[in-house]
Amino acid sequence: MECPGKEEVKEENSDAMSEEMNERMKIAYSKQGNEKKSRFMWCSWRVLAILMCLTIAIQYIAMKTIRSYRLYNCDESRGTGDCSPNWAQVSHWFGCPDPSNNQPTEESASRKHILILGTTRSGSSFLGQFFNQNPNVFYLYEPLFHVESFFGSLADHLGSKLNNKVLLGAFRDLLRSVFDCDLYSLEPYIKPFPQHHQTKGLFRRAASRALCSPPLCDVKYAKDESVCFKMCHNLNLTLTAEVCQKRAHVVLKTVRFDNVADLRSLAEDSRLDLKVIHLVRDPRAVLSSRMSAFKAFIDYRTWKKNGAMPPQTDTSLATDVCSNFLQSMHLGLKPPAWLSGRYMLVRYEDLAREPLEKAREMYKFVGLPLEPFVMNWIVLNTHGNDKPRWHHLYSTYRDSAKTAENWRLSMDYNIVQFLQNACNETFAELGYRSVSSIEELRNINATLVEERNFTYFT
Repeated sequence: MECPGKEEVKEENSDAMSEEMNERMKIAYSKQGNEKKSRFMWCSWRVLAILMCLTIAIQYIAMKTIRSYRLYNCDESRGTGDCSPNWAQVSHWFGCPDPSNNQPTEESASRKHILILGTTRSGSSFLGQFFNQNPNVFYLYEPLFHVESFFGSLADHLGSKLNNKVLLGAFRDLLRSVFDCDLYSLEPYIKPFPQHHQTKGLFRRAASRALCSPPLCDVKYAKDESVCFKMCHNLNLTLTAEVCQKRAHVVLKTVRFDNVADLRSLAEDSRLDLKVIHLVRDPRAVLSSRMSAFKAFIDYRTWKKNGAMPPQTDTSLATDVCSNFLQSMHLGLKPPAWLSGRYMLVRYEDLAREPLEKAREMYKFVGLPLEPFVMNWIVLNTHGNDKPRWHHLYSTYRDSAKTAENWRLSMDYNIVQFLQNACNETFAELGYRSVSSIEELRNINATLVEERNFTYFT
């Protein structure tokens, strides 16, 4: 057997090296191709997300444009600015143009548009009943819930943060529409989507007397939410709009505006006679109530149980309410021209202790007579010892004076100290006393609410 020569060895080595280089090049090209594919797929998803956002923006602008037309049938001989409601024949998408420079009619000028502005767990549901019980009022509970849910779900789906400016714009548009009795404006946000303008998905329908009474419900008035839900069937939004038009005034309750300044465009709208009743409450009481009601406050419940703040605790959940109260209060009590005469500050504690007196003040502020029926309801439902008749977390039937400071019996002193230090300016300006010991906290015979008189007629 002959040994291979040098040339043969070189050729074999050269062939082996060529094959190895070819394999490496194939792998390199394969990796490069995969990287290109990956980059292409990433870019495709990015483009798709941008297109989806643009589509949403276009849809919102289209909805906003459509909403700028009043859903009224017009008498052309009177001109486009004079439209009479005819909801039985109206189309969801077509109607009478409503130019922005239209002046309010005699009928609309007498209609009051009242916005109850609160924060979660501040007692705004309780205050809302002072107007809900008025047979001349069309009252709607948290109509903005559906808007927030819609945009929140959309943001989660896209993996992006909720755009606060877009959300506030949608809030204002919907309030303006509902104040004008355009109940169809709610439809794009309700899940499941209403069929033939009928829905069973309106949030807390039973919190509204008008929505649980004839002609919208066969029951005379279902006081219990579960009864209203079972007995009243689907809500006809066309008929609801007619009911709204027949009521003399519209009152809406919301906890979805942090600052009164965000309401400027509504206050400046000549078609609305907007009055804002801003409800505030002791931030310690608000936090105590939220801790028992919401999952997001689990760290605070752990804090209360263990006596120490968990390191991951989001303290803004407790302190944001203080800055929000303060900003709105400063603007409202020394108002610019657009807010002058439109803002009233009410402390929940004052409302709970002297409900009739505060009711008279609020009705005087909005320019409405306090009906005897409303006064009777207040007396029967704020001073009794009976159990609440509405079995719900947000029950509004209570001995209000006793419950105003009940939070002091269960609130952890360490959490109270933290909030007092973080919100000392808010406490001082709203008239809430701080405590310096757990004994002082638990002594509910000594109130922590100072006497204050907030001027609201300017």
